[in-house]
Amino acid sequence: MGPADELEDGGRAALIEDLSKSLHTRSEFQTNSVIWACLWLSDIESLAGMASYAKHSDEVVLSLLEDQGVNFLPLLKACKFHSWTIEYPLRCGQRDKYTCVITGVKEPVQISPIHPLPICRQEPFLKALSLFWSKKTLASWKQAIADFDSANTCSNHLCLSYTVHDYWHSSFFALKPLEISADRKQLEVQFWWLPNLEFARRVLLTTAPILPRDLDHAPIGTKFFHNDTERKIRSGDILVFRTEDPETHPLPSFELLHMQWILNRVVALGGAAGFTKDEESRGDVERDRGRPNRA
Repeated sequence: MGPADELEDGGRAALIEDLSKSLHTRSEFQTNSVIWACLWLSDIESLAGMASYAKHSDEVVLSLLEDQGVNFLPLLKACKFHSWTIEYPLRCGQRDKYTCVITGVKEPVQISPIHPLPICRQEPFLKALSLFWSKKTLASWKQAIADFDSANTCSNHLCLSYTVHDYWHSSFFALKPLEISADRKQLEVQFWWLPNLEFARRVLLTTAPILPRDLDHAPIGTKFFHNDTERKIRSGDILVFRTEDPETHPLPSFELLHMQWILNRVVALGGAAGFTKDEESRGDVERDRGRPNRA
C-alpha cells in the first residue's frame, strides 16, 4: 500500500506501451505531463479500453487526447486552485472541534472544501474525467456530489490550519481514504507527501512516474508536526477522522476524498500548478522532460 498502487499493476505498463505504439508515427508517442499523469493513474479498465480502441481507431484516440490536453488543463487548475467563496458549514467546525484534522492545531483554522463542487459539476470537467476513469468510478463521484447537494451537510469539508489548507490545495500532499467504520463514526486516511514537478508540453508516454514512499516534508522543505505528540508527520502515516453523530455531522465523503486523492496526484505529477495561458498558447515552444524522479 503506497502512494501509487495503480503502478503496481503489472499489466499497466504493457497497456501504456501498446497505446504508445498505436499512436506514434515516427517516434514514441509524447503528450503533455498532465495527460501523461492521468493515463498512468487511470482506472485499468479505461486504459485497456483505450489501448484496444487505438489499435483500429488511432486517429480518434489521438484526437481525444489532444483535445483533452487543451481543455482539461484549465479545468483541472480551476478545480484545484479555485478561490474559495462558498459558505462554510458550521457543522464541520463542530464535528472537528475547530481543530486541524492533520496536525491537531486548534484555532485559528479554516473550514476547507475537499472540492469546489460548482466546478466539479461542469460537463466538460466530467467528460474529461470519463476518458480516464470508469463509469463506476465517475458514478460514485457524481453520487457523492448529489448527496452533498441534497443534504447540505459537512461531507465536503475538513477543518485545516491555514498552512495545511494551502498545502493541500496546492497538491503538496494528498489524503488516501482507506476505511470507514460500520457505524460511520471513524474514517481512516493515509497521508502522503507529493513531489512538485514542472509542467512539460512533451513527455514520453512510456516513462513511468515515480512517487516516493519515504518523504517527511513538503516539496519546498516545510515539515508538519502533530501538536499533541510533537511527532513529525510522514508519508504513510494513518490518520483517523471522527464524528460523534454521523447523521447530523457526517464524516468527510469517502468518494470525494477518493476523487481528491486521484486529482492531487495528477496535479503534482503533471505540474498543473505551473500551467498558464502562456503555456496554452505557446504551441511552438516545446520542452522535453526525461524521467520525472525529482522530489
